[in-house]
Amino acid sequence: MAINEVQFQLVMATIRRLRKTAGDRRLDVLVFGYPDLLVGRPMLEKLVGAALVHDLPERADADAVRSWHKLRPDFPVYDTLALFDRLGLDVTVADVAALQGMERIVDLNDPLPDDLRRRYDLVIDPGTCEHCFNVGMAFRNVCEAVTLGGYLVHMAPLTFIN
Repeated sequence: MAINEVQFQLVMATIRRLRKTAGDRRLDVLVFGYPDLLVGRPMLEKLVGAALVHDLPERADADAVRSWHKLRPDFPVYDTLALFDRLGLDVTVADVAALQGMERIVDLNDPLPDDLRRRYDLVIDPGTCEHCFNVGMAFRNVCEAVTLGGYLVHMAPLTFIN
């Protein structure tokens, strides 16, 4: 899954909204599928500030990510979880496979595990639901993961050219 510039603007607007009530406490975030951050440095600095981007590491597999998404060789592929950590987010990545090795294995076609229900301030679905056979259950699971007063950011990447 990927988060492009337009989608990241939506994520950041949601985080700013959450900060109005949560203050400086770390936010619990659930992301379905490891999100490749496809945001160029100028836009990233505009959205989060140059100080947070200054020494942000690039992903170890940046070349593979660039190839997969057909990006130019000099496009930066920053470590999404490192950025989210700097933004004060405690992130759980749920996926059907351990592609990065740190994912919580969850099949959205099946009921959501109890320990993931009503727990997260922010749930980000960067397009995972569109890959599920049982779309109704997948959407129910995404909604059930959000805590009262939390937010869900759902993206449908089929509307974007890749």
